[in-house]
Amino acid sequence: MRKKGSIKQLESITIKIGGHKMDALFFLGVVTVLFGIVFAVLLSPKGQKWVNKYS
Repeated sequence: MRKKGSIKQLESITIKIGGHKMDALFFLGVVTVLFGIVFAVLLSPKGQKWVNKYS
């Protein structure tokens, strides 16, 4: 029962973004995916050419 309580607590944590309440775990998931996409682009061959050109 204690675990269920802690999960419920975690679900109740919200982050306000632009007046909208978002679930903290959902927000972290979105940020993780966005960073994953950025790193994938930067590490791809075309991304490397772009980095070399503009840095």
